Amino acid sequence: MTSGGATVGAKKKGDVRRKSFLLDQVKIDQARICLGTKTDTETIEAALDLASFGRLLADGIEELARRGVVIEEVYPDGQLD
Repeated sequence: MTSGGATVGAKKKGDVRRKSFLLDQVKIDQARICLGTKTDTETIEAALDLASFGRLLADGIEELARRGVVIEEVYPDGQLD
């Protein structure tokens, strides 16, 4: 560990810091299955990445709508089948 709190050999760039949270282990386990990750840390990082991606995706869709792009609703009943 460096003096700045970053872990040596961290996979991703960024300001890596040790944190302590009380989290529901069942939710972490469910997320691990959905995300195909191996550890709690990988799971939480993947979930945070997914949340960030979701925001970027929503912003992109809103920008397309502002530009007049019509997006056809593929599943009008909200069902995937």
